[in-house]
Amino acid sequence: MQSRGSPLRDKSGKIVKWFGSYTDIDDLVEARQEARKTREQFLNVIKHSKVTIWAIDRDHTITFLEGEPMWQHESPEFVKEAIGKKVFQYFGEHQGKKDWDMFRDVILSILEGKVKEWSAEHQMEGTSRWYRTQFAPILGTTKRDSSGTDERYIDGLISISMDVTELKERDNKLQSQEMENVRLSTAENAAKEASKLKSQFLANMSHEIRTPIAGVIGMSELLLDTNLDKEQRDFVESIQRSGNSLLTVINDVLDLSKVESGKLDIEEIPFSLSVVVQDVCKMLSYAAESKNIHFKGDVQGEIEQDLVVMGDPGRLRQILTNLLTNSIKFTSEGYVKLTVASQRETSELIEIIFTVEDTGIGIEEEVQKRLFKPFSQADSSTARRFGGTGLGLTISKNV
Repeated sequence: MQSRGSPLRDKSGKIVKWFGSYTDIDDLVEARQEARKTREQFLNVIKHSKVTIWAIDRDHTITFLEGEPMWQHESPEFVKEAIGKKVFQYFGEHQGKKDWDMFRDVILSILEGKVKEWSAEHQMEGTSRWYRTQFAPILGTTKRDSSGTDERYIDGLISISMDVTELKERDNKLQSQEMENVRLSTAENAAKEASKLKSQFLANMSHEIRTPIAGVIGMSELLLDTNLDKEQRDFVESIQRSGNSLLTVINDVLDLSKVESGKLDIEEIPFSLSVVVQDVCKMLSYAAESKNIHFKGDVQGEIEQDLVVMGDPGRLRQILTNLLTNSIKFTSEGYVKLTVASQRETSELIEIIFTVEDTGIGIEEEVQKRLFKPFSQADSSTARRFGGTGLGLTISKNV
């Protein structure tokens, strides 16, 4: 409640009586408290959002200033003393006053109605902070004229400045990442195109070389069927061995190019597993015997009883041949053994384990890490001593 009292005096000035009144101002007090609370919330939002808001009238006088100043070296009194000061003179005193050389023309243009709105990002002089500042006019309305319409005019200007340093840094980081992604994508496309061209080149060259080599091998076989003396036969057999070795290299390079381009075809046909294993063992047993090495083939269980499976018999034969050829190549005495056993079997699937064992020179642990990489062998002396290109195991792994 609000109470008011006033005296009633006579001619001599003596108080005769008092008049008093009580007014219910509960709604007014609550409205003031709510307004005060709203203002405090508004100021807290401005403070924590790193925003500076100020306004001026048409005479360039500051009428409102709240928030954290863009010039962080200024004291709190700098904000409190701003009201009633001329904007250009007052803000021109801070260390970043060069900004006002840019802002002055914009402010004047908005107050004169030449520019409706203006915004820009700028860096404060002497700091690493970035701000986004926006200017907009404050519009007023005059009384209606004789035509019954209101006339609007520019009554001042309001400015909002927000610290966008973190946003700027994030944008710069995203732009850098985008540029890096574009660079990596370009490099990836170039690498894919180069790999495609390489694969096409290898496929074409392998085909062109394989045709005459097949002719050389075929003619050497025909020569061996003729009457040759010992020296001539040795020459022809040397030609045939060299041709077969070169044909193996060409086939390996062609398979590798297919693997890298993802165009290596794998068949899915039924075949007898025991027949493929027996053919490989029979073929390589002669190579082992020529080096006085004992070759063992151990086919276990139902596999030996003509087990029929689905797969690619040609690729299986290629893998087993590569593995066993390597064992025979690097074994000078002892034995080479191939074991074929059933590991797991269900109504729809059977898992077969192929194990190659030998008494050869062995492989060091460090060498094993790069064993299945293209053109990789134990060391440079291996190629000179035993031959080979280092492609067999790589192709076997990918197949």
